[in-house]
Amino acid sequence: LRKPMSSTPDARSNLEAERMVIGAALFDPEVYRDVHANGLRAHMFSDLPMSRVWQAIGITIEAGEPVQTLQRVAAHLRDDAGLTVADLANLQSAVPSAANRSFYVTSVRKAHIHRELDRLPELLSDEDPGVRARAIAQQARTLAELGSSQRIKVHRDWSGEAPPREWICKGWLGYRLTLFTGHGGRGKSRLALQLAAAVASGTPTSWIPPEPVAAPTVPGATTIAGSLGAAPVLLASWEDEQDEVHRRLQKMAKDERLPWAAPERIEDRLHFADMAGYGPLWETTDYSGGKLTDTGHELREIAERIEARLLIIDPRAAAYAGDENNRAQVRAFISHWDRWARERQCAVLLVDHLPKYQGASYAGSTDWHNAARSVWTLATEDDATVLKCDKSNYGPAPESVHLTSGDGCAWFATGADRIRPGEIVN
Repeated sequence: LRKPMSSTPDARSNLEAERMVIGAALFDPEVYRDVHANGLRAHMFSDLPMSRVWQAIGITIEAGEPVQTLQRVAAHLRDDAGLTVADLANLQSAVPSAANRSFYVTSVRKAHIHRELDRLPELLSDEDPGVRARAIAQQARTLAELGSSQRIKVHRDWSGEAPPREWICKGWLGYRLTLFTGHGGRGKSRLALQLAAAVASGTPTSWIPPEPVAAPTVPGATTIAGSLGAAPVLLASWEDEQDEVHRRLQKMAKDERLPWAAPERIEDRLHFADMAGYGPLWETTDYSGGKLTDTGHELREIAERIEARLLIIDPRAAAYAGDENNRAQVRAFISHWDRWARERQCAVLLVDHLPKYQGASYAGSTDWHNAARSVWTLATEDDATVLKCDKSNYGPAPESVHLTSGDGCAWFATGADRIRPGEIVN
Protein backbone atom coordinates (compact mmCIF):
# COMPACT_ATOMS: atom_id res chain seq x y z
CA LEU A 1 0.00 0.00 0.00
CA ARG A 2 2.85 2.39 0.70
CA LYS A 3 4.74 1.67 -2.49
CA PRO A 4 2.59 3.72 -4.92
CA MET A 5 2.80 6.73 -2.63
CA SER A 6 5.67 9.08 -1.89
CA SER A 7 6.82 9.98 1.62
CA THR A 8 4.27 10.64 4.32
CA PRO A 9 2.94 14.21 4.04
CA ASP A 10 3.93 16.45 6.93
CA ALA A 11 1.24 18.03 9.09
CA ARG A 12 1.81 21.56 7.77
CA SER A 13 1.47 20.67 4.08
CA ASN A 14 -1.53 18.47 4.86
CA LEU A 15 -3.30 21.30 6.69
CA GLU A 16 -2.69 23.55 3.68
CA ALA A 17 -4.22 20.90 1.42
CA GLU A 18 -7.28 20.64 3.67
CA ARG A 19 -7.71 24.42 3.69
CA MET A 20 -7.52 24.50 -0.12
CA VAL A 21 -10.17 21.79 -0.49
CA ILE A 22 -12.47 23.49 2.01
CA GLY A 23 -11.94 26.89 0.37
CA ALA A 24 -12.83 25.54 -3.07
CA ALA A 25 -15.99 23.89 -1.71
CA LEU A 26 -17.08 27.08 0.07
CA PHE A 27 -16.56 29.00 -3.15
CA ASP A 28 -18.41 26.59 -5.42
CA PRO A 29 -20.92 23.91 -4.27
CA GLU A 30 -20.18 21.89 -7.43
CA VAL A 31 -16.69 21.28 -6.05
CA TYR A 32 -18.17 19.68 -2.95
CA ARG A 33 -20.53 17.51 -4.99
CA ASP A 34 -17.79 16.34 -7.32
CA VAL A 35 -15.25 15.61 -4.59
CA HIS A 36 -17.85 13.95 -2.35
CA ALA A 37 -18.96 11.74 -5.27
CA ASN A 38 -15.36 10.65 -5.68
CA GLY A 39 -15.04 9.48 -2.11
CA LEU A 40 -13.71 12.33 0.06
CA ARG A 41 -15.36 12.20 3.48
CA ALA A 42 -15.19 14.32 6.64
CA HIS A 43 -13.30 11.66 8.63
CA MET A 44 -10.40 11.94 6.18
CA PHE A 45 -9.52 15.45 7.41
CA SER A 46 -6.85 15.41 10.12
CA ASP A 47 -7.83 18.85 11.41
CA LEU A 48 -11.03 18.57 13.48
CA PRO A 49 -12.39 22.05 12.62
CA MET A 50 -11.84 21.34 8.92
CA SER A 51 -13.70 18.05 9.27
CA ARG A 52 -16.65 19.84 10.89
CA VAL A 53 -16.68 22.54 8.22
CA TRP A 54 -16.82 19.84 5.56
CA GLN A 55 -19.79 18.26 7.35
CA ALA A 56 -21.49 21.66 7.61
CA ILE A 57 -21.04 22.32 3.89
CA GLY A 58 -22.66 18.96 3.15
CA ILE A 59 -25.62 19.69 5.43
CA THR A 60 -26.06 23.12 3.84
CA ILE A 61 -26.03 21.73 0.30
CA GLU A 62 -28.39 18.85 1.13
CA ALA A 63 -30.79 21.41 2.59
CA GLY A 64 -30.78 23.26 -0.72
CA GLU A 65 -29.29 26.39 0.79
CA PRO A 66 -26.71 28.52 -1.07
CA VAL A 67 -23.36 27.40 0.28
CA GLN A 68 -21.83 30.81 -0.44
CA THR A 69 -23.88 32.20 2.45
CA LEU A 70 -21.23 31.66 5.09
CA GLN A 71 -23.64 32.39 7.91
CA ARG A 72 -25.67 29.33 6.88
CA VAL A 73 -22.61 27.11 6.99
CA ALA A 74 -21.56 28.60 10.32
CA ALA A 75 -25.03 27.91 11.72
CA HIS A 76 -24.44 24.18 11.28
CA LEU A 77 -21.10 24.23 13.08
CA ARG A 78 -20.77 23.34 16.72
CA ASP A 79 -19.71 26.09 19.09
CA ASP A 80 -16.42 24.32 19.86
CA ALA A 81 -15.42 24.18 16.21
CA GLY A 82 -13.62 27.45 16.82
CA LEU A 83 -14.48 29.00 13.45
CA THR A 84 -16.34 32.25 12.95
CA VAL A 85 -17.96 33.62 9.80
CA ALA A 86 -14.80 35.68 9.29
CA ASP A 87 -12.71 32.51 9.51
CA LEU A 88 -14.89 30.90 6.86
CA ALA A 89 -14.46 33.94 4.64
CA ASN A 90 -10.68 33.54 4.94
CA LEU A 91 -11.00 29.88 4.01
CA GLN A 92 -13.16 30.78 1.04
CA SER A 93 -10.38 32.99 -0.31
CA ALA A 94 -8.00 30.00 -0.43
CA VAL A 95 -9.22 28.64 -3.76
CA PRO A 96 -6.81 26.68 -5.98
CA SER A 97 -7.23 26.61 -9.74
CA ALA A 98 -9.40 23.87 -11.19
CA ALA A 99 -6.33 22.21 -12.70
CA ASN A 100 -4.58 22.12 -9.30
CA ARG A 101 -7.56 21.21 -7.13
CA SER A 102 -7.18 17.46 -7.56
CA PHE A 103 -3.62 17.70 -6.20
CA TYR A 104 -4.93 18.96 -2.85
CA VAL A 105 -7.80 16.46 -2.76
CA THR A 106 -5.34 13.64 -3.41
CA SER A 107 -3.06 15.01 -0.67
CA VAL A 108 -5.88 14.88 1.89
CA ARG A 109 -6.79 11.31 0.89
CA LYS A 110 -3.15 10.21 0.89
CA ALA A 111 -2.46 11.65 4.36
CA HIS A 112 -5.58 9.92 5.69
CA ILE A 113 -4.49 6.56 4.28
CA HIS A 114 -1.00 6.99 5.74
CA ARG A 115 -2.49 7.67 9.18
CA GLU A 116 -4.69 4.60 8.98
CA LEU A 117 -1.81 2.40 7.85
CA ASP A 118 0.41 3.68 10.65
CA ARG A 119 -2.23 2.62 13.19
CA LEU A 120 -2.71 -0.91 11.84
CA PRO A 121 0.39 -2.67 13.31
CA GLU A 122 -0.53 -1.62 16.83
CA LEU A 123 -4.16 -2.63 16.42
CA LEU A 124 -3.36 -5.96 14.78
CA SER A 125 -1.00 -6.88 17.63
CA ASP A 126 -3.70 -6.33 20.27
CA GLU A 127 -4.68 -9.48 22.18
CA ASP A 128 -8.36 -8.56 22.08
CA PRO A 129 -9.96 -10.43 19.10
CA GLY A 130 -12.50 -7.64 18.80
CA VAL A 131 -9.78 -5.02 18.34
CA ARG A 132 -8.05 -7.16 15.71
CA ALA A 133 -11.34 -7.69 13.87
CA ARG A 134 -11.97 -3.95 13.82
CA ALA A 135 -8.41 -3.41 12.53
CA ILE A 136 -9.00 -5.85 9.68
CA ALA A 137 -12.28 -4.08 8.87
CA GLN A 138 -10.45 -0.75 8.91
CA GLN A 139 -7.84 -2.19 6.58
CA ALA A 140 -10.61 -3.18 4.14
CA ARG A 141 -12.09 0.33 4.29
CA THR A 142 -8.66 1.85 3.67
CA LEU A 143 -8.17 -0.36 0.63
CA ALA A 144 -11.59 0.68 -0.67
CA GLU A 145 -10.78 4.36 -0.14
CA LEU A 146 -7.47 3.93 -1.92
CA GLY A 147 -9.14 2.25 -4.88
CA SER A 148 -12.15 4.55 -5.13
CA SER A 149 -10.06 7.32 -6.68
CA GLN A 150 -9.20 4.99 -9.59
CA ARG A 151 -12.75 4.62 -10.91
CA ILE A 152 -13.30 4.95 -14.63
CA LYS A 153 -15.25 8.10 -15.50
CA VAL A 154 -17.94 7.67 -18.14
CA HIS A 155 -19.39 10.78 -19.80
CA ARG A 156 -22.77 11.01 -21.51
CA ASP A 157 -23.54 14.72 -21.67
CA TRP A 158 -22.92 16.09 -25.19
CA SER A 159 -25.09 19.18 -24.89
CA GLY A 160 -23.90 22.70 -25.69
CA GLU A 161 -20.82 23.77 -27.58
CA ALA A 162 -17.63 21.75 -27.29
CA PRO A 163 -14.86 23.79 -25.63
CA PRO A 164 -12.24 25.20 -28.00
CA ARG A 165 -8.90 23.44 -28.14
CA GLU A 166 -6.20 25.16 -26.10
CA TRP A 167 -2.63 25.49 -27.33
CA ILE A 168 0.65 26.74 -25.95
CA CYS A 169 2.03 26.90 -29.49
CA LYS A 170 -0.76 26.49 -32.05
CA GLY A 171 -0.40 23.31 -34.06
CA TRP A 172 2.77 22.37 -32.18
CA LEU A 173 2.16 22.07 -28.46
CA GLY A 174 -1.11 21.53 -26.60
CA TYR A 175 -1.94 20.11 -23.17
CA ARG A 176 -0.91 16.58 -24.13
CA LEU A 177 2.33 14.61 -24.39
CA THR A 178 4.66 15.59 -27.23
CA LEU A 179 7.69 13.50 -28.20
CA PHE A 180 10.70 15.60 -29.24
CA THR A 181 13.36 13.51 -31.00
CA GLY A 182 16.72 14.12 -32.63
CA HIS A 183 20.27 12.80 -32.71
CA GLY A 184 22.45 13.46 -29.69
CA GLY A 185 24.39 16.73 -29.74
CA ARG A 186 22.07 18.50 -32.20
CA GLY A 187 20.68 21.02 -29.72
CA LYS A 188 17.35 19.58 -28.50
CA SER A 189 18.03 20.50 -24.88
CA ARG A 190 18.88 24.10 -25.80
CA LEU A 191 15.77 24.41 -27.94
CA ALA A 192 13.65 22.97 -25.11
CA LEU A 193 15.21 25.47 -22.67
CA GLN A 194 14.45 28.30 -25.10
CA LEU A 195 10.81 27.18 -25.17
CA ALA A 196 10.74 26.94 -21.35
CA ALA A 197 12.02 30.52 -20.97
CA ALA A 198 9.47 31.81 -23.49
CA VAL A 199 6.53 30.17 -21.70
CA ALA A 200 7.80 31.33 -18.28
CA SER A 201 8.07 34.93 -19.50
CA GLY A 202 4.79 34.90 -21.44
CA THR A 203 6.26 36.33 -24.64
CA PRO A 204 3.54 37.02 -27.25
CA THR A 205 6.06 36.60 -30.07
CA SER A 206 7.63 33.54 -31.62
CA TRP A 207 9.90 31.59 -29.28
CA ILE A 208 12.09 30.98 -32.32
CA PRO A 209 12.80 34.58 -33.46
CA PRO A 210 13.53 35.31 -37.13
CA GLU A 211 17.05 35.82 -38.43
CA PRO A 212 17.83 38.59 -39.22
CA VAL A 213 15.87 40.66 -36.70
CA ALA A 214 13.94 42.61 -39.34
CA ALA A 215 12.95 39.49 -41.28
CA PRO A 216 9.22 38.78 -41.62
CA THR A 217 7.65 36.00 -39.62
CA VAL A 218 8.97 32.70 -40.88
CA PRO A 219 6.28 30.16 -41.87
CA GLY A 220 5.85 27.53 -39.19
CA ALA A 221 7.70 29.48 -36.49
CA THR A 222 5.86 28.95 -33.23
CA THR A 223 4.18 31.69 -31.23
CA ILE A 224 3.21 31.38 -27.57
CA ALA A 225 -0.56 31.53 -27.18
CA GLY A 226 -1.52 35.04 -26.07
CA SER A 227 -4.09 33.83 -23.54
CA LEU A 228 -1.48 31.75 -21.70
CA GLY A 229 0.45 34.69 -20.24
CA ALA A 230 3.52 34.11 -18.10
CA ALA A 231 3.14 30.55 -16.82
CA PRO A 232 5.11 28.24 -14.50
CA VAL A 233 7.41 25.72 -16.19
CA LEU A 234 9.21 22.70 -14.72
CA LEU A 235 12.34 21.46 -16.51
CA ALA A 236 13.56 18.06 -15.28
CA SER A 237 16.99 17.06 -16.60
CA TRP A 238 19.17 14.02 -15.96
CA GLU A 239 21.98 15.48 -18.10
CA ASP A 240 22.55 19.16 -17.27
CA GLU A 241 23.17 20.73 -13.88
CA GLN A 242 21.67 24.01 -12.63
CA ASP A 243 24.85 26.02 -13.27
CA GLU A 244 24.95 24.97 -16.93
CA VAL A 245 21.28 25.88 -17.42
CA HIS A 246 22.00 29.24 -15.76
CA ARG A 247 24.90 29.90 -18.13
CA ARG A 248 22.77 29.10 -21.17
CA LEU A 249 19.95 31.37 -20.01
CA GLN A 250 22.38 34.23 -19.41
CA LYS A 251 23.82 33.83 -22.88
CA MET A 252 20.34 33.79 -24.44
CA ALA A 253 19.30 36.91 -22.56
CA LYS A 254 22.25 38.89 -23.98
CA ASP A 255 20.83 38.56 -27.50
CA GLU A 256 18.45 41.38 -28.44
CA ARG A 257 16.18 38.87 -30.18
CA LEU A 258 15.47 37.01 -26.93
CA PRO A 259 14.68 39.75 -24.39
CA TRP A 260 12.14 37.46 -22.73
CA ALA A 261 14.97 35.17 -21.51
CA ALA A 262 16.14 37.84 -19.03
CA PRO A 263 16.17 36.67 -15.38
CA GLU A 264 13.63 39.28 -14.28
CA ARG A 265 11.17 37.92 -16.88
CA ILE A 266 11.39 34.27 -15.80
CA GLU A 267 12.17 34.61 -12.08
CA ASP A 268 9.99 32.34 -9.88
CA ARG A 269 8.31 30.76 -12.91
CA LEU A 270 11.08 28.71 -14.55
CA HIS A 271 11.73 25.82 -12.17
CA PHE A 272 14.64 23.42 -12.70
CA ALA A 273 14.95 19.91 -11.23
CA ASP A 274 18.43 18.37 -11.34
CA MET A 275 17.49 14.68 -11.63
CA ALA A 276 21.00 13.21 -11.77
CA GLY A 277 21.15 10.27 -9.38
CA TYR A 278 17.42 10.17 -8.64
CA GLY A 279 16.52 7.32 -10.97
CA PRO A 280 13.66 6.99 -13.47
CA LEU A 281 10.08 8.21 -13.27
CA TRP A 282 8.61 4.94 -14.51
CA GLU A 283 9.27 1.28 -13.81
CA THR A 284 7.75 -1.92 -15.15
CA THR A 285 5.85 -4.50 -13.11
CA ASP A 286 4.97 -8.15 -13.54
CA TYR A 287 1.25 -7.50 -13.67
CA SER A 288 0.85 -4.37 -15.82
CA GLY A 289 2.57 -2.09 -18.31
CA GLY A 290 4.29 -0.28 -15.46
CA LYS A 291 3.79 2.44 -12.86
CA LEU A 292 5.26 5.65 -11.48
CA THR A 293 8.26 5.33 -9.21
CA ASP A 294 8.56 7.32 -5.99
CA THR A 295 10.64 9.80 -8.00
CA GLY A 296 7.86 10.02 -10.58
CA HIS A 297 5.28 10.74 -7.90
CA GLU A 298 7.48 13.42 -6.36
CA LEU A 299 8.17 15.18 -9.67
CA ARG A 300 4.50 15.10 -10.58
CA GLU A 301 3.53 16.56 -7.20
CA ILE A 302 6.02 19.40 -7.71
CA ALA A 303 4.50 20.16 -11.12
CA GLU A 304 1.00 20.18 -9.63
CA ARG A 305 1.99 22.31 -6.65
CA ILE A 306 3.53 25.05 -8.81
CA GLU A 307 0.63 24.72 -11.31
CA ALA A 308 3.06 24.13 -14.17
CA ARG A 309 1.74 24.59 -17.70
CA LEU A 310 4.78 22.95 -19.27
CA LEU A 311 6.82 20.00 -18.01
CA ILE A 312 9.98 19.11 -19.93
CA ILE A 313 11.45 15.64 -19.30
CA ASP A 314 15.00 15.30 -20.67
CA PRO A 315 15.85 12.63 -21.73
CA ARG A 316 13.36 9.81 -22.13
CA ALA A 317 16.05 7.14 -21.68
CA ALA A 318 16.63 8.28 -18.07
CA ALA A 319 12.96 8.77 -17.20
CA TYR A 320 11.71 5.44 -18.57
CA ALA A 321 13.14 2.22 -17.07
CA GLY A 322 11.08 -0.21 -19.13
CA ASP A 323 11.76 -2.06 -22.36
CA GLU A 324 11.60 0.49 -25.17
CA ASN A 325 10.54 -2.28 -27.58
CA ASN A 326 7.67 -3.60 -25.44
CA ARG A 327 4.45 -2.11 -26.84
CA ALA A 328 2.40 -2.62 -23.67
CA GLN A 329 5.01 -0.98 -21.47
CA VAL A 330 5.57 1.91 -23.88
CA ARG A 331 1.83 2.51 -24.33
CA ALA A 332 1.26 2.46 -20.56
CA PHE A 333 3.99 5.04 -19.97
CA ILE A 334 2.91 7.42 -22.76
CA SER A 335 -0.84 7.20 -22.09
CA HIS A 336 -0.33 7.63 -18.32
CA TRP A 337 1.59 10.89 -18.78
CA ASP A 338 -0.70 12.03 -21.59
CA ARG A 339 -3.78 11.63 -19.40
CA TRP A 340 -2.10 13.52 -16.57
CA ALA A 341 -1.14 16.30 -19.01
CA ARG A 342 -4.70 16.91 -20.21
CA GLU A 343 -6.25 16.59 -16.75
CA ARG A 344 -3.77 19.07 -15.24
CA GLN A 345 -3.56 21.34 -18.31
CA CYS A 346 0.19 20.87 -18.36
CA ALA A 347 1.90 20.10 -21.66
CA VAL A 348 4.55 17.38 -21.38
CA LEU A 349 7.54 17.60 -23.74
CA LEU A 350 9.48 14.32 -23.69
CA VAL A 351 12.97 14.75 -25.16
CA ASP A 352 14.36 11.63 -26.83
CA HIS A 353 17.46 10.56 -28.74
CA LEU A 354 17.17 9.02 -32.19
CA PRO A 355 18.79 5.65 -32.88
CA LYS A 356 22.04 5.68 -34.82
CA TYR A 357 20.65 3.93 -37.90
CA GLN A 358 19.27 6.16 -40.65
CA GLY A 359 15.63 6.81 -41.38
CA ALA A 360 14.13 6.23 -37.92
CA SER A 361 12.28 9.03 -36.13
CA TYR A 362 12.30 7.31 -32.72
CA ALA A 363 13.97 4.38 -30.97
CA GLY A 364 12.05 1.28 -29.92
CA SER A 365 8.41 0.25 -30.34
CA THR A 366 6.14 1.95 -32.87
CA ASP A 367 3.96 2.96 -29.92
CA TRP A 368 6.38 5.77 -29.04
CA HIS A 369 5.15 7.44 -32.22
CA ASN A 370 1.58 6.06 -32.18
CA ALA A 371 0.70 6.92 -28.58
CA ALA A 372 2.18 10.45 -28.56
CA ARG A 373 -0.30 13.09 -29.72
CA SER A 374 2.39 15.04 -31.54
CA VAL A 375 5.97 14.33 -32.55
CA TRP A 376 8.76 16.83 -33.23
CA THR A 377 12.09 16.03 -34.84
CA LEU A 378 15.24 18.15 -34.90
CA ALA A 379 16.75 16.89 -38.15
CA THR A 380 19.55 17.64 -40.58
CA GLU A 381 18.58 18.12 -44.23
CA ASP A 382 21.13 19.17 -46.85
CA ASP A 383 23.53 20.26 -44.09
CA ALA A 384 20.83 22.48 -42.56
CA THR A 385 19.07 22.05 -39.20
CA VAL A 386 15.29 21.78 -39.41
CA LEU A 387 12.59 21.52 -36.73
CA LYS A 388 9.81 19.36 -38.11
CA CYS A 389 6.40 18.37 -36.78
CA ASP A 390 6.19 14.74 -37.95
CA LYS A 391 2.81 14.14 -36.32
CA SER A 392 -0.07 16.37 -35.22
CA ASN A 393 -3.26 14.61 -34.12
CA TYR A 394 -5.38 17.74 -33.88
CA GLY A 395 -4.91 19.47 -37.19
CA PRO A 396 -2.56 19.78 -40.14
CA ALA A 397 1.09 19.58 -39.18
CA PRO A 398 2.65 23.07 -39.20
CA GLU A 399 5.37 23.89 -41.69
CA SER A 400 8.92 22.91 -40.81
CA VAL A 401 11.21 25.65 -39.47
CA HIS A 402 14.75 25.98 -40.82
CA LEU A 403 17.08 26.97 -37.99
CA THR A 404 20.37 28.71 -37.50
CA SER A 405 22.43 29.05 -34.33
CA GLY A 406 25.29 31.43 -34.97
CA ASP A 407 26.34 31.71 -31.34
CA GLY A 408 25.88 28.03 -30.59
CA CYS A 409 23.31 28.77 -27.87
CA ALA A 410 19.98 30.20 -29.04
CA TRP A 411 18.11 29.04 -32.13
CA PHE A 412 16.64 31.35 -34.78
CA ALA A 413 14.28 30.75 -37.70
CA THR A 414 15.42 31.47 -41.22
CA GLY A 415 13.65 31.22 -44.56
CA ALA A 416 14.44 28.20 -46.73
CA ASP A 417 16.17 30.45 -49.28
CA ARG A 418 18.56 31.72 -46.59
CA ILE A 419 19.41 28.46 -44.87
CA ARG A 420 22.64 28.36 -42.92
CA PRO A 421 23.78 25.19 -41.19
CA GLY A 422 23.12 25.25 -37.47
CA GLU A 423 26.15 24.68 -35.31
CA ILE A 424 26.10 21.28 -33.65
CA VAL A 425 25.70 21.83 -29.91
CA ASN A 426 24.62 19.78 -26.92
